[in-house]
Amino acid sequence: MTITTKTAEQGHPDQHNAAHHKADGSNVLLGFTGGTAAEFDWAKDSAPADSVAVRDANGDVIVPTTPTSAQGAVSKQHFDEAIQAGSIWKELLLVQGQLLDGASGGIRPAFVIYSITHGSSQPADGNTLLIKDAAGTETYTFKNTPVGAFDVQIGASTGDTLANLAAAINSDSATWAATAASGLEDYFDVAAGYDTQVVVYRQAAGANNTDRAYGGTFTPSAIWRVQSFDGTVNYTEGLAPATVALGTSDPAANYAGFGRALASLQIMEAHRVAEDNSAWNWDEDDQVWQQSDVGAFSGGDGVDLTAGVLSVDLATDPGLEFDGGTPNKLRAKADETTIERVAGGLRVKDASITLAKLADQKTKIALAGTTPVLSDLGSLSADGNWAFAYGTDESLWFCAAVNPGTGVNKYSVQMTEITS
Repeated sequence: MTITTKTAEQGHPDQHNAAHHKADGSNVLLGFTGGTAAEFDWAKDSAPADSVAVRDANGDVIVPTTPTSAQGAVSKQHFDEAIQAGSIWKELLLVQGQLLDGASGGIRPAFVIYSITHGSSQPADGNTLLIKDAAGTETYTFKNTPVGAFDVQIGASTGDTLANLAAAINSDSATWAATAASGLEDYFDVAAGYDTQVVVYRQAAGANNTDRAYGGTFTPSAIWRVQSFDGTVNYTEGLAPATVALGTSDPAANYAGFGRALASLQIMEAHRVAEDNSAWNWDEDDQVWQQSDVGAFSGGDGVDLTAGVLSVDLATDPGLEFDGGTPNKLRAKADETTIERVAGGLRVKDASITLAKLADQKTKIALAGTTPVLSDLGSLSADGNWAFAYGTDESLWFCAAVNPGTGVNKYSVQMTEITS
């Protein structure tokens, strides 16, 4: 079908149909279908089959609220909603470490190293793993006792060894960084409950450089795997090539997925991170990635997380308690017999502590009278020893031995009465 716009006066003289006599402003297009002239409404209040576009009662041309193709026209409503949402959602990423802030910021290309089993997957002492790109190679050596750079401690479990590999990459590599992840097992063929995957990514944002990894002399080369993404646009198993055994020869293939340099980032570009299900937006003004949701959290020291609710995790015999109000507020625990809460905080309650409690329970001396005498202080056997002493009248004395002498009065005792 060919469509040409014409007025009635511009029509072909042989095409005498009703369309030639439409009044100005009638929004009619004249065209040909199969060699026959036909009329097509440019914009109507409804959308019949012969309508090119639709307009509303105000004469505005309207389009579907949400475009259905990449080339589809965008309605004002769709544009306004996108602005309010404040995000332009992009590809899934593996870990937060792929996001780089600053003037050289962007997205760092990554691939994954992991083991598919719990047992028989430890490298032997002296085994090597190589990480390589088009510019060079780094060799990591697994050791029972590491002695230098690029040595990796063989851990108590394969998971520990993988975590140690990530640590060695972060401390020794000039090209790559790594994250020992624990939330990607559902994406790849990791055994249930096996929770360590090493996500290796370039230190610089931007395109990958034929990044890959393989074993040199590597005992579990068929059990350790690499998830290759081969530059694809999304870090999901469904869009990536099948996982490959680590092997012991250079695959000469790109394993890393896509990366994105600063110049290619969009304002408020947003990405979901698979490791913890967090979401991040690019802040063009400050050149930083801003987290736009809470992601996934777990309870830590002193913090309990149950059914999505964070709370204080109290000890069995705590020094803190909740006040029982609404909302339930945290406060110091006080027995209100010896310790009490007041407006200024905590204080010792009046007349609540006896002299017996103040006296040192190991060296206290009970006196026969109201004033200590030397014969009562035999336990002060050396210069500097001290004791609390209290008399039958509940007077309390602090006694210290100074300048030891000889004979009956071999100690010179300094005594001070403690009074309220």
